[in-house]
Formats: sequence, structure tokens, C-alpha cells
Amino acid sequence: MVFGRLFPSVSIRSIRLALFVATALCVAFVSHSVSAIDTVPATVSFQGRLVTSSGAPSPSGTYNMKLSLYDASSGGTQLWSSDRLVSAGQGVLVQNGLFSVRIGEVNPITASVFSSGDLYLEVELPTPATATTSSPVWTEGPMTPRNQLATSAYAFNSETLDGLDSADFAQLTAANTFTGATSVNVASANAFQVRNGATNLFNVDTSTSQIAIGASDTTGLAFVLDTKTSAG
Repeated sequence: MVFGRLFPSVSIRSIRLALFVATALCVAFVSHSVSAIDTVPATVSFQGRLVTSSGAPSPSGTYNMKLSLYDASSGGTQLWSSDRLVSAGQGVLVQNGLFSVRIGEVNPITASVFSSGDLYLEVELPTPATATTSSPVWTEGPMTPRNQLATSAYAFNSETLDGLDSADFAQLTAANTFTGATSVNVASANAFQVRNGATNLFNVDTSTSQIAIGASDTTGLAFVLDTKTSAG
């Protein structure tokens, strides 16, 4: 069934798109032996309704559709895009004008996309005659205006972790400065260590109340308080 023959007077520019976006994406990076973050889906639910210029629902079928995320309501930089093509078996199913997709399901969305601030979703369909075919023609242009993604209530917690900003946490690959008192309260022979590769330079053994500085080697230099290389 050819879309263009059923509705010869309908162009994609005249199709109105009612969008209802619900976003609940929270991404965290924690260095830990147990990685629960692997279970968090990095997709965004997106629902919409396609209608003709007369307000009637668009014909049911599997549609070609382009989805893009930008950092501005117009112009700006494209941060992510995904082509949902019928030919690849990834077209968008439309039933009585309604459709539902998961953004990031075909082309994954990285967490860095959501660090740019406001995001705007752009939707584009091909010409009416090729809307549901395996050879779409993209000459109609994207629908306007773009739709700004909103934040669901609990997603606000992703801005902080237990109320703390990301600047309050130490990073494994960065130089960190600790300004508060730090206590190590672990009954272990290796409660706190400073290592250079396999060489243990500093070790706090809280099980025996011992502090070891340096390593056992042929130099015999295990502990140095201070050195002075100049005369006097």
C-alpha cells in the first residue's frame, strides 16, 4: 500500500507531531568491584502521534524515521542521531497514528551527550510516497519546532549523589586534594597503601598498629626523614 496514493495531498511538512517525552536517565560511574550500573538502560522512552493536515491519524505501517538530539532549539550542534530504516528492519511501527520508540536502542547514547545541558529532539520523515518503503527519499526536511527533552522528577537526583556534587569526589585518574580530616578504620594488614607498580612504598597495618615505609631491598634505605644536598 503506497502512502502517497492514499493521501496525495499530504506532505510531511503538513503533518503535525504531538510529542510526549518522558526521560528518566541517570548515569553514574563508580569504581567498585561490584558494578550495578551495568543494569541501567541507557535509552530514553519517546512517544508521538502522527496526524494528517485534516487531523486524521496517519495510516498504520512501519515508517522510516530519523531521530536527532541537538544542544539548541534551532541550529546548534548535533550530539546524537539514529536512522530507523525499514530496509534494516529497524523502522518505527505506527498504529492509528501512534508510535513509541526507545531513543538509543539502535544507536547507543553515551552519557556525555547529557552533559551539555538542554537537549532538543528533532524528528524527520521522508517523502510521503517513500515513508514506508525500503528506499526513503529525505527531501522534506525535519519537522519544526524541535522538542525539548524534559527531566522526570527523580532524575534530578542524577545532578548529585546523596546531595554531593561530582566535584566533591576523588577521581582515580586525577590529582586530588583532601581538605577534610580523613580516617582509616580498617582492621587489616593493608588498610592503606601507596604503591609504585608492584613496589609497596607505604603501608599502614592497622591489625598490628605498624607503619612500614619503603621496601626490603639491597640498598638498605627503608626510611628517610629528610635529606640535605648542599653544604652546611
